[in-house]
Amino acid sequence: MFHGTEDVVVPIKDSEKLYDALVENNVPTELYEIEGASHMDVKFLQPQVFKIVMDFLDKYLTRP
Repeated sequence: MFHGTEDVVVPIKDSEKLYDALVENNVPTELYEIEGASHMDVKFLQPQVFKIVMDFLDKYLTRP
């Protein structure tokens, strides 16, 4: 999950609560805070973010 530190639409506490629930239920998850990003900010469209997503998917999804 990615959450902007300047998001005024969805509080960061919501992502933290979801993250904690997923961890408690042994669901693979990661939470990243994007410094200075607002809700649906273009800062989420950076190569570093895409790499994190692809690495996560490669790690947890099986390929045929």
